[in-house]
Amino acid sequence: MLLTLKSRRFIEDELTTKYNIQRRSCDKIITQAYAYIKDNYKTDRESIVTKHIEFYYDLAIQHKDIDPRAALKALEQVEKLLKMHQDTPVVAIQNNFDMSGVTNDVLIKKIEELKQIKNGA
Repeated sequence: MLLTLKSRRFIEDELTTKYNIQRRSCDKIITQAYAYIKDNYKTDRESIVTKHIEFYYDLAIQHKDIDPRAALKALEQVEKLLKMHQDTPVVAIQNNFDMSGVTNDVLIKKIEELKQIKNGA
């Protein structure tokens, strides 16, 4: 069920109904299932991303008319998987100023000079 992307809730319902397992036991079983999948189904990163993209596109198509917000969320997930958005700033500013020995008077003077430059420009 995990490999077919069934929800955790669906899996818990199946386990409790079909096999008469208590809900609190489901967590352990699902965790063991994930470990089994990790050990026995080696997949490369690209195939996982491809599978997720397909899943999100299917969701977007299914919810396009029913719930447009859900469709947009699915498409946002595709964009994240494809790294279409940059999380880091385009320009990184590093301040490597040596501020030792700088007095308040010097700072005030420099601020006034910057104001004059700004007003004059």
